[in-house]
Amino acid sequence: YVFFPEEPYSTPPLKAKIGSVECRNQFNFAFRTFIRTVCEKNKKTMVLFIDDLQWADPGSLELIEILVTDTENRSLLVMGSYREDEVQMTHPLSACLREIDQSDAVNLNFLSIGDLDLEVVNSLVSDTLNMAATKTESLSTLVYKKTNGNAFFVKQFLKALVDDAMLSFNMGLTKWTWDVDGIKETCITSNVVDLMIANMRKVPEEQSQLLALSSCLGSCFDLTILILVIDFLQELMMSKNTPTHVKNALRFLKLTSDNVQSCVDRNISDGLLEHVSKVGGDSFRFSHDQIQKASFSFIPEESREILQWYIGQAFVKKLPPSQLDQVLFGAVDLLNNGRAIFVSSHAENSEELLRLAKVNLGAGLKAMAIAAFRRATTYLQISISCLKDVSDSEDLAWIQHHDLCLDAYQALADSFYCNCDFDQMHENLDIILKHTVSKQGKLQAYSTLVNAYCTRDNFREGFDTAFLALTEFGEKFPRKPTKVTIVTELLKTKSFMKKFPIKEVENLPTLSDPSRAIMMKIFIRLTAHAYLECPAYLPLIIFRLVKWSCLYGTCSATPAAFALYGLLLAGALGDLKGGYGYALLAEKLMEKNDDKSELALTCLVVSMVKSNQEHILNCLKDGLVGYQVGMEQGDNFYAMLNLVHRLVNSIYAGQALFTVATDMKLYVPHFAELGQIMCYRRFLPFWQFVIILMGRRLDAPPECELTGELINETAYLKQFENEPGHITATLVFKQYLSYYLGNFELAAELSDKTQEYAEIYAVGHFPEVRYLFFDGLTAMAMLCMNKGRPLGNRKWRKRMSKSMKKMTSLQNKGNLNVNHMLLLLDAEHCTLKKKIEMDVARTKFDAA
Repeated sequence: YVFFPEEPYSTPPLKAKIGSVECRNQFNFAFRTFIRTVCEKNKKTMVLFIDDLQWADPGSLELIEILVTDTENRSLLVMGSYREDEVQMTHPLSACLREIDQSDAVNLNFLSIGDLDLEVVNSLVSDTLNMAATKTESLSTLVYKKTNGNAFFVKQFLKALVDDAMLSFNMGLTKWTWDVDGIKETCITSNVVDLMIANMRKVPEEQSQLLALSSCLGSCFDLTILILVIDFLQELMMSKNTPTHVKNALRFLKLTSDNVQSCVDRNISDGLLEHVSKVGGDSFRFSHDQIQKASFSFIPEESREILQWYIGQAFVKKLPPSQLDQVLFGAVDLLNNGRAIFVSSHAENSEELLRLAKVNLGAGLKAMAIAAFRRATTYLQISISCLKDVSDSEDLAWIQHHDLCLDAYQALADSFYCNCDFDQMHENLDIILKHTVSKQGKLQAYSTLVNAYCTRDNFREGFDTAFLALTEFGEKFPRKPTKVTIVTELLKTKSFMKKFPIKEVENLPTLSDPSRAIMMKIFIRLTAHAYLECPAYLPLIIFRLVKWSCLYGTCSATPAAFALYGLLLAGALGDLKGGYGYALLAEKLMEKNDDKSELALTCLVVSMVKSNQEHILNCLKDGLVGYQVGMEQGDNFYAMLNLVHRLVNSIYAGQALFTVATDMKLYVPHFAELGQIMCYRRFLPFWQFVIILMGRRLDAPPECELTGELINETAYLKQFENEPGHITATLVFKQYLSYYLGNFELAAELSDKTQEYAEIYAVGHFPEVRYLFFDGLTAMAMLCMNKGRPLGNRKWRKRMSKSMKKMTSLQNKGNLNVNHMLLLLDAEHCTLKKKIEMDVARTKFDAA
């Protein structure tokens, strides 16, 4: 629909129109990795110089900031230049430089480059004329006064003096001479563009027209495309169907394709154009942006919009699709620049407006695909404006061009979401939900809403929106699930899954219903937030996803759904082998699925489930893979969760504190770099826990607060008081710290508050085992302290027995990682018996 606008409109593929933050993250990660690789390969400092930063778009500035603040690449020196008079405090470049300066990741230095002083101008003039500096002082003084030392201005002024015969080479004297009085009387503007225009007026008309036409094609252009445009305009002038006002506007053009090459050659010899080496054809560029600006001024003002419109038409109508795709942005920009006069002159011609709406939508989608979200927003807004002009109103536009409106508004909402402009996003999504009759369209709008709510940590709104989407499409979901509801659904799902053995699930067909695929994407997006904030929802979401996969086919959400189902079996039902089987199934489905968007989530859950049957060190490797995959896919949220999971389990697996702290210093800066503040805040208690253990001296007082350089425990718990899952996890680290530091009473007090950690948040994977181990140790410590107090001992004997019984059960079901901890508890238990069994205790310690 972009390249053949005369054909009936059809909805673009779903994948093409869903732009999101992930593609920008993916590009930034790939480019940063590429630069790192180049620097590491050469083993030398790489210097990257970027000119004209004042024109950089926000996406480019973001990429520059990522490269500059990359703490893992110490072999990159970035230098940039910009025109200070064009960059105010509110300019995007100023904001970017402030962010870099405040990051503390790099030393930012500024060097102000002013105009040339008289001495340097004289040096430049003497070198140019090959004369001694003492002999050119009079000329240099005049040049300096006229140009104020602007380097480009100096060069162009000298050329103008030569053209006006006020600076010439005297053959008789064999040296350069100049007319001092004539130069003094020369009237020259302070604007270098005006000087360029004055100089260019002296070149032949065809030569200046070539520059004028080329200026519409950009700073760099292909000769073949320039000839194509000239031929198209000549055909337009000769056609009887061309309106008179268009012919009048283009009548100034005398240039033909026959003399293009000679005009280009003359402009190169005059220093106005430069040849650019390029595979597949000749390309040229303007020697300076001011030359391009001056060239454009040669187009009569009344002809500019019409000329740009028809050059854009030449691109769209004459270029083959593959070639048009390479210059699509330029073509659409030209059409948009000429749109105003076209609309005023051809308001009755709705077909052209409709074509313009389509090509802008195509350009917007392409911009989304390359993460140029602000540019995409501009194209999509123009597309929607054209649709309104065609139909005279928004309501009529939706009736007459429903599919086109749906794609344009949805893409625009996605672009606002990616630019974090959530108010504008909501406004466009409300319009979609009001007007669309498409089930898929409504679901896509709800999906964007859910993503936006989750991005802003507004999980409750995210859940409510997801439930609303389900309800509208006939899918019931309990808003306040009870234990009875969950158990009932669990039994139903287990019974249902008996009809679908794992071998059969491996060969399920691909889901063909796009609406169902969107619903599954919505719910898989909510699983992590359900786990952290609303655990009661999680099993119901998992059951729904697993059933849908079996009934309707697999999609990108299916591998994660079965991995989560495995986690549920291992945790809620204690079926470790069954859960492990589904984790292995998820790995196989990952390999078969072409859509890798949920790969990082799947890796995370698979790693958690496998810790029930494989050594924890193997699972640490899986966590690193999940982090790397998430970064490659642009899924920063789950990449960071994989990283947290790996670092926490590294301590549990017995790795040295120094090793883990080194890893944290290496990886933790990525949290802030990638904007994953939620993950970062949740990670802080663990990091503080490690720092305290590393700095603790044996003779230090047993202060067991998680307070230090990273967090203040009291303020931190107050901040998250409405997030019980997070509070509980934080108290668990404090419980471990209290035990390590010998404050057993506090560890016991915290043990009473953290029981739900093992029952809800850690169930089914390695942290559950670790918690049971410390709970048992705490109980035994309290038994030692409560000797002679039977009433108090009854509680702790019961707690000790419960932990050891649970761990024994896990051991019997094949959990390798519980063996040494259970032996240690058994050894401790031997020392608590009335008849102390020290020999048995030593044997068990050695075995552990």
